[in-house]
Amino acid sequence: MGLFDQIASALRRILGGDAAPAAPPPERSLALVPGNAIGETRIPRTWLVKDMDGTLEIRSPDDEIWVWFAIIPPGRLRDFLAEQDEWFRGEGVVPNGPPLERTAERDGLQVTRRSIPGSWNANATLVEYVIHAVPGAADAHRQLVVTIWSSDDDDSEHASGLARMLDGIRVSLT
Repeated sequence: MGLFDQIASALRRILGGDAAPAAPPPERSLALVPGNAIGETRIPRTWLVKDMDGTLEIRSPDDEIWVWFAIIPPGRLRDFLAEQDEWFRGEGVVPNGPPLERTAERDGLQVTRRSIPGSWNANATLVEYVIHAVPGAADAHRQLVVTIWSSDDDDSEHASGLARMLDGIRVSLT
């Protein structure tokens, strides 16, 4: 009997009847890189997770949002982003203008969010890179890149889960 069953059984005994089982937490903790304790985040429980040789792929249940977490070795960020941009072009994503970038400091790291609005199969889409780096020394340290591919719809039913995932990132890059 697992811990949950033991607690439910105890509640039934205390309350003198059947206790309704508690709902599972809406999110779960996830290591950002399998086998590497550099950090973690929280993801919606219903999202799918796949380890792709050290890169995590996370998808919403309806495939509306795809997210990849990758650790980039020192000095490789520019090449990595070029490879990603080429992959998206190969998938049929057509940018609708230059990338929009904004940078802020968070938890001692420089976080740059690079957004590229575009189209895919005649629908609006958005490719984003959220780059976590050591301020002033990014090329000397590994970097975390979170790549997001989604419809360009801020009202998506999964937008709040994605926002909590990004806000919940805790990482050490030094």
